[in-house]
Amino acid sequence: AAPQPSQRSTMVDNFIKQLAGSDPTQQRVLALLCLGEIGQQNDLSSHKSLIDAAMAAFASTSEEVKAAASFALGNIAAGNLPFYLPHLLREVNTSQHEYLMLCALKDMISSALGGQAALGQYADQIMPNLFAFATRDEEGVRNVAAECLGKLAAVAPSAALPALEERLTHTSAFVRSVVVSSLRFTLTEAGTAISPKSIKKFLLTLGDSDLKVRRGALLGLNCVAHNRPSAIRDDLAELLPMLYSETTKKPELVHQVDLGPFKHTVDDGLELRKAAFECMDTLLETCLDRLELSDFIRHMVSGLADDHDIKMLCHLMLTKLASGTNTGVIVASLEELVDPLRKTVNANLKDNAVKQQIERHEELVRSAMRAIHALEKMPESESCLKFDEFVRNSLKAGKLADKYSAVCAEDMAKSTEDA
Repeated sequence: AAPQPSQRSTMVDNFIKQLAGSDPTQQRVLALLCLGEIGQQNDLSSHKSLIDAAMAAFASTSEEVKAAASFALGNIAAGNLPFYLPHLLREVNTSQHEYLMLCALKDMISSALGGQAALGQYADQIMPNLFAFATRDEEGVRNVAAECLGKLAAVAPSAALPALEERLTHTSAFVRSVVVSSLRFTLTEAGTAISPKSIKKFLLTLGDSDLKVRRGALLGLNCVAHNRPSAIRDDLAELLPMLYSETTKKPELVHQVDLGPFKHTVDDGLELRKAAFECMDTLLETCLDRLELSDFIRHMVSGLADDHDIKMLCHLMLTKLASGTNTGVIVASLEELVDPLRKTVNANLKDNAVKQQIERHEELVRSAMRAIHALEKMPESESCLKFDEFVRNSLKAGKLADKYSAVCAEDMAKSTEDA
């Protein structure tokens, strides 16, 4: 049974005393978390010393205590928005612990989402603070601002969406990236009323000049494709060329960093390409009938010669395509696939490779072999002489034969289990 108001009040006062005392760190963390949970469900504004006690915990040397204090503050505020929100917004602007205050604001918005009407009426007061944080250099700060804006747009679309859409062309790339990143947090809230027309405005930033903005747009497209595929089906013809343009390695984004005795190559486009291929994989699941498969495969081929994680993802996509019903298009593309797959399974590690490198290499080779086996099982795959010769001479004979045979046996055993 829930405690009576008098019992709850006593409990809250005891937790406040623990914060003021010299209790062990874990006990103070527990007290803050409990205050947050209680405050989310109940109005605690009668406890005058509560907010000062929670904010005093920001001065702790323990990161765990500070995070718990932020959680407590945000959730307590959600329990009585008219009383606590002005204080929270004032502290966000003036506190030396502004990141913790921003996280408290995020927790308040998340906790108050249940009372959507109540939170929505404060959107105009909250947004200026969040847009100010969107200009910050610190990526972590911008990420929290994006989450707050996205959740606000879910509960107060009439107030938040026009303000967000207006900033999709802001002169600051930081602001544009925060705004487009907010879309993901809007979409993941149940019952969000955002139209396909509005979603498209966000996703057209795939053509932005800034890497951060384009990555945010790719993650947004992936989120829409997963959660609301019907919203983009009619726009894929316009969006896909921009998506596909991010699948190729761009030399201008690759540079070397001098680390004294050796040089390290940095690829600034890698995360962008990963996001693009992840998006292609999602579209393969949710919008297959709207994809021109020959075009899709042509762009996937570049991923078969890319970074380890991208190769793995492309192997998975190949397996899905080979297991589908429209295998004629894949058979027609087999010749393009042979060389990058051959290079992966025949790659040799350096003599001084460490255990982790060896394991990653083995994982990649087996991944490629699973994809090859799926392709081999397609009707008429033997009609591509180059592919047939590759399988017969490189995988069913020679040094890779045992490994390929083991992969095929595992695949057959899995198929039997699934049946």
